[in-house]
Amino acid sequence: MLGLKQFFTTQLHPEEKADITVNLDTLQDEFNTDFSMSLEALYQDWDEPRLIQVMMRNITPRGVWTQEVPEFAYDLVLIRL
Repeated sequence: MLGLKQFFTTQLHPEEKADITVNLDTLQDEFNTDFSMSLEALYQDWDEPRLIQVMMRNITPRGVWTQEVPEFAYDLVLIRL
C-alpha cells in the first residue's frame, strides 16, 4: 500500500484512488482506527485550486479547507513540505 508521502509524489489514476480508498475504509473498520489524513492526502492533488492559492501565498484563515479544519491539518502541511 502507498504511504502518505507517496500520495503526494505519485500520479494516481482515478481507479487506483478508488481502490486505495476502499482498502483504507476496510482497514479503518477492521482495526477501529482513523485514516482520515491518508484519505485526505489521497484526494488533495497538487493541482487542487485551493492548494495552489495557498502556495501562491493567498492564504485564508481556513487555508485549503472548505469545512472545519481537521486536527491533522498541521501534520499534513509538514508532510507536504
